[in-house]
Amino acid sequence: MVCLIGDLGAGKTTFVKGLASYFGISEEIVLSPTFNYLNQYENIAHFDLYRLQGEEQFLSMGFDEYFAPPFIACVEWPNILEKALPCSSYWITLKHHPEGREIAIEKRTKI
Repeated sequence: MVCLIGDLGAGKTTFVKGLASYFGISEEIVLSPTFNYLNQYENIAHFDLYRLQGEEQFLSMGFDEYFAPPFIACVEWPNILEKALPCSSYWITLKHHPEGREIAIEKRTKI
């Protein structure tokens, strides 16, 4: 589980493109799923929850099935789902600056 935090244009989808490329998936097919909530590229499930109304809406669509192997779930705007997220996840914060991007990675584990 990869949770991506950052303002619009911070590089969340660009991060997913790089991850996809690592697994041999063409970066050209990776697009922001803003109007679909989910784009799937082989075993990478790419969510954009910017327009999601809440956790219940997400769970009612059955999307939580992508939170387990064989999938790598990349979730943009994950704060809305914090209670539904798996016990262990990586939170990546992206900030765009004139001189480049700042990236911070934190592993979170629920108790």
